[in-house]
Amino acid sequence: MSSSITDEAFAVAGAQVVDAAAFCVETVLKVCALSAATVPLLKSGTVAVDMLNPYYINNITFIVILGLTAFVLEAMSRTLRAQSMDVLSS
Repeated sequence: MSSSITDEAFAVAGAQVVDAAAFCVETVLKVCALSAATVPLLKSGTVAVDMLNPYYINNITFIVILGLTAFVLEAMSRTLRAQSMDVLSS
């Protein structure tokens, strides 16, 4: 899956585009769920904000074992007014 915004456009806007080594940060913000390949790269205590599919038992296991703090976007409450902006309707 790819974005319609290129890495170069992000860099021009001031973002630093890096490889997987960047997962040793304190906070990870993602639109899609973390993959099985990237989850083990996170350090204990990392805050993950993404679509995590919390009902998939392996994801919960990773959160517990790695000591992550997770904000699960698809579990956020949905209101009629904000529904057009939530991750499940996008």
